[in-house]
Formats: sequence, C-alpha cells, structure tokens
Amino acid sequence: MSFSGSARFRQAAADMFAMVVFSFIAGMAIEIFVSGMSFQQSLASRTLSIPVNIIIAIPYGLFRDWVLRKSQHISKRSWMKKLADMFAYVTFQSPVYA
Repeated sequence: MSFSGSARFRQAAADMFAMVVFSFIAGMAIEIFVSGMSFQQSLASRTLSIPVNIIIAIPYGLFRDWVLRKSQHISKRSWMKKLADMFAYVTFQSPVYA
C-alpha cells in the first residue's frame, strides 16, 4: 500500500496523538485506581511518558496495521478486528513496559 508524503504524515500524526491520549488516560486510571498512586504522582508519571509514547507511536501503528491486515485473512468479522487490535496492543506494549 503506497501513501503520499502528506498521507504518511497524517497517519503518523494520528498514531502519535492516539498513543499519547490513550496512554495518558488509561495509564492514569491504572496508576490511580489499581496501583494506588496519588493524582499528582500519576500526572507526573504520565507527563514523563509522553516522549516515550511519541517515539513508539509510529512503529506501533505500523505493527497494528500489519496485524489487522493479517487478521483479515482469518476472518473479516468485527470480533476478529477487535481481537487482532487487542493482540497487537498487548504484544507490542508488553516489552515496552517490561
């Protein structure tokens, strides 16, 4: 699949924005409600995680797109897309957090 430079830039920007926002919200919820961190501690942690999320957003987006394309060979149903999306997130993010 070939993208123009403009389309690649928009895709990369969308991947970065989505990764930062999702990780900020989900990470903060986990840190406060599961880990017992204070709001201030979690806010500091999430703020420091923004550069890491920006760096890994593009490789993750490419990996996720690849996993979703491969999953379409198994089934085109919506549950397969959801399962593939979850698989991509867990397999890509686990080493990052380890």
